[in-house]
Amino acid sequence: MSEATKRGFGWIPDYPDFRDFTEDTPGVREILAAAGIRAAAGTRGTAVNGAGRATPPGAPPAAVDLREWASAVEDQGALGSCTAHAGAGVIEYYERKSFGRHIDASRLFLYKATRNLMKMKGDTGAYLRLTMGAMVLFGVAPEEYWPYTDDDQEFDREPPAFCYAFAQNYKTIKYYRHDPPGLARPRVLDRLKTYIAAGHPAMFGFTVYSSVKAAVFRREISVAIDKIPINTDNFN
Repeated sequence: MSEATKRGFGWIPDYPDFRDFTEDTPGVREILAAAGIRAAAGTRGTAVNGAGRATPPGAPPAAVDLREWASAVEDQGALGSCTAHAGAGVIEYYERKSFGRHIDASRLFLYKATRNLMKMKGDTGAYLRLTMGAMVLFGVAPEEYWPYTDDDQEFDREPPAFCYAFAQNYKTIKYYRHDPPGLARPRVLDRLKTYIAAGHPAMFGFTVYSSVKAAVFRREISVAIDKIPINTDNFN
């Protein structure tokens, strides 16, 4: 990636919302139980690793590889559509896990539907909560009917009614939050490990600092460096 290449990001942190479902919400708890995970009400449930083998409470596997069911990584280009890419990736993951194949989901459709819920136009980025809300309310149309572009003149067009009708066949059923207010960070990590071990990936966002370019290329020595950027504006 050259310094002249514009790259989009787009994750906007969610505000806490008491309406968010959690693993303790009726309906979610039953789904988790059917998958071999007990909702934790102060105690750990039994984890199941990616191969379907149970692991003892308190002992998640050291590593789990879910790539067998993951679809190919796709480039968001210059748009701040990372949340739509994450949502499409989760949909495709579960299609592949359930049926051994997937229909390429339209990231551009999902990004636009999410921003419609936000009552926003333009490349604003988006919230993960509303991305999931759009997946439940509208569904996601196939990519072939609303292909991805990061062109400034094309990306913000409204999809036709045909795409919204088609998307109703690919709706998400439920979603829930791993980090409700008041939950300690170690407990959040504990939950995530349990679900990943059971074959259930999660969507999340993270802050990207301006020094991210330091992890890509250092011009003066002309070599790639494998460092995580820190919060600094002093990199030259």
